[in-house]
Amino acid sequence: MRKHVMALFLAATLAGCSTSEKLVERSSTPTMTSGYVGGNFTIKEYPFATAFVLTNVESSEEYILPFTTQRSFDAGHNETSLIELPKGTYRATHWIVFNAFWGQNIGSREFKAMLKPSKFTEPFKVNGGEIVFLGKFITNSKWTPGYLSSTTRGWWEAERLSEARAKDLLKDAYPTYAALRFSCLHCALN
Repeated sequence: MRKHVMALFLAATLAGCSTSEKLVERSSTPTMTSGYVGGNFTIKEYPFATAFVLTNVESSEEYILPFTTQRSFDAGHNETSLIELPKGTYRATHWIVFNAFWGQNIGSREFKAMLKPSKFTEPFKVNGGEIVFLGKFITNSKWTPGYLSSTTRGWWEAERLSEARAKDLLKDAYPTYAALRFSCLHCALN
């Protein structure tokens, strides 16, 4: 497993509100006019969670793919999730750590600042009626209270995942989406 580590030392007072794209409802029916991007995400430490920011290369619009939208979960919480996106070319440009309980954006960093150029930062195409599965990711964080400010150290890791297992995770979470064309960009990323 390849570990991507980024320390975030931020004053708690700098926390601002964060909005997330609405995750696709598990019982919904896919449309052929939009594409879908998702992955499998495990959050090891509560209450801090992580999200990837996907940027449309043509329009510069940003879309947030949260690891979870639940307000309360146990350590080790795992879910497979999808967001619906307009057709286009995207790249993962940032990641943010936020307080899942309050929905606060603790901070963000550009991927290029924390990763060597890799397949993860390369542009990818989202087509209508198709799913782009980013892979399997684990996030962890540690909050340390302080007298005048607090610090948060957050990090995420990519975990090996076969494309067959990725399809199974998607089918379990979104049975009505299982027939869509499927690609896993970072299966077995290491």
